[in-house]
Amino acid sequence: MSDFITQILLFLNTAYQFLVDLISKILEETVLKSNPALSEQFGQGITLLVTLTAVYVILEFFSAAKRVVRTILLIGWLLLILALVMTVAA
Repeated sequence: MSDFITQILLFLNTAYQFLVDLISKILEETVLKSNPALSEQFGQGITLLVTLTAVYVILEFFSAAKRVVRTILLIGWLLLILALVMTVAA
């Protein structure tokens, strides 16, 4: 059973890293063309928020801890967008 859980966690980690790489590459080729070094940083932030958003959608069905996750998501997305806009504008 422990090996099965380890395999699941390894798969989830691999999928998460793939998503980080994909989002970072998209950012590097589009929004952050002028400073591609920042794409990894913002890619990680966006991936984390996408993951939390998916968790929120799942929790929406179960109505558990919805307010806390909603607040974290709202603040996270606002701060990420603000940081991205400020970085691109600078």
